[in-house]
Amino acid sequence: MSDNPAESSSETNLATTSPVNSKTYLPGRRFYGVLLVVTILGFLVQWKAEWIAEFFPFAGRALSNILILPLILIALISWMRWFLFGSVYRWPAKVLVFLGIVSLPFLLKVEHSGDLFSLNVRLRMLAPDQLLALPEVQGDAGNRTENLFAKSTPFGGMLGSDRSGTLPDVELSSWSEFPPELLWTKEVGAGWSGFSAARGLAFTQEQRGDQELVTAYDIRSGNVIWFHTETARHVEELGGIGPRATPTIDGDQVFAQGATGILVCLELETGKLLWRRNVVEDVDSTRADDAVSILWGRSGSPWVEENLVIVPGGGRNQNFVSLIAYDRTTGEIVWKGGDQQISYSSPVGMTLDGQRQIVIVNESTVSGHDPQSGKQQWTHSRPGTSNTASNTSQPQQVDEDHLLVSKGYGLGAELLEIRNSEEGVSSVKSEWASPRVLRTKLTSAIVRNDVAFGLNDGILECIDLKDGSRLWKGKRYRHGQLLNVGKNLILLSESGDLFLIPASKEKSVSSQAVAALSGTTWNNLCLWGNYLLVRNARQAACFRLKFDSPNNQDAAEDPSE
Repeated sequence: MSDNPAESSSETNLATTSPVNSKTYLPGRRFYGVLLVVTILGFLVQWKAEWIAEFFPFAGRALSNILILPLILIALISWMRWFLFGSVYRWPAKVLVFLGIVSLPFLLKVEHSGDLFSLNVRLRMLAPDQLLALPEVQGDAGNRTENLFAKSTPFGGMLGSDRSGTLPDVELSSWSEFPPELLWTKEVGAGWSGFSAARGLAFTQEQRGDQELVTAYDIRSGNVIWFHTETARHVEELGGIGPRATPTIDGDQVFAQGATGILVCLELETGKLLWRRNVVEDVDSTRADDAVSILWGRSGSPWVEENLVIVPGGGRNQNFVSLIAYDRTTGEIVWKGGDQQISYSSPVGMTLDGQRQIVIVNESTVSGHDPQSGKQQWTHSRPGTSNTASNTSQPQQVDEDHLLVSKGYGLGAELLEIRNSEEGVSSVKSEWASPRVLRTKLTSAIVRNDVAFGLNDGILECIDLKDGSRLWKGKRYRHGQLLNVGKNLILLSESGDLFLIPASKEKSVSSQAVAALSGTTWNNLCLWGNYLLVRNARQAACFRLKFDSPNNQDAAEDPSE
């Protein structure tokens, strides 16, 4: 001990001012400062999300989620840094908490939306399709009453029998006076297939375990009449589980393509398998190559053109086939046409400038083909890749020589004029193109007279087809689906709510939301008579609608009664 009083006092001061332990039970001001900055930035990103989507149209609304994710990670890392190295908690507790946080992505699944992710979270082990056994058949269609197969108003494929998404001959009553009447709801297997309908049956595709199903439901009761299974399964983290295409009905046959490229022809009344093809093998590709190049699974719904069943082709190593046609009776290949990799759009027949054509949106082009030979008659650039910024929307015919194409990822809409010469050579002219309108990411536009409606990165809008100018922009419904019925639009939002909106050039007020489904909903709508069928990857539901005038009842009410 020093005899010097000054030295003794100095040592005493050092001992009393030096901290014994700076670690705490709660984080310090530095963490709360980081949390405050992150919260403010997150609020600004959400507040200006629509502005960001307009300024960066390639990313759209998803960019706001992309920007918020690192902010969340910064806050989490800041807290973890304090917890592991600045807190007084013992190391066993620190290790357990650290391992728990690291394991969360493996235990929990955030349900993806068209904007990358939503707030719906579930245990990964509870995949929706794994919860369901194969359905129980409740009735033999072949022995049921004749009413089931009487005359009907068919909705024979995706977006209707002509893929226009328009049923012009009926008018819906106001939903404020006559709201949709829920007839039934039930669990279904995973997948993004919509319903098609004919003869009192609704047809869809779904995943149950390792089985991919084509299922026929009684529209009035929701009972399963028959189902057909194929051992196949497609899974992708962002795109989800199960088949994507919608069955096509023509006459007494049902044609359906699964996510892995299995194409089947089934008997309508019984589900009996008439023939099967593997489209991936028919274009000399493999399942492994297909899963990389067509990342989110084959989504092309079959198109029936006279005696042909036509689907997108595909391929590998630059040996691509745009379309492949099969004999509808035997399943034999009739022709292969085009040389482009496929997208997530479906072929459709159109008569343009007096000439019948099969139009298809490919990976990076849109093209027209001779129905009898598959020969490409014209092509036009529509940039995209089928494993990133993909083409998914349907082309829509505007008039006798114009068609509308639309796409998300900043490409927007374009009006094309098709002209055919006497020598059989077709020309394409772009009338206008706009990256600001109809950025239809997971949906398709609807053409009605001289305007078009669509969800522009999730916001409903109306444009003038003459020049592509925006007439109005409405509410945000996210990446849902549209159906034009008479003078109204039925809109199914991505969150599963139904709305009725006037299909007008003037901005209109929508009906109150009708809760239909829970969870992400990307599946197309279906209307058979006055029965509205909706579904997503978990549930299906049927509503009965009221129509406006007695003149419409014969066409609109239950077609088999």
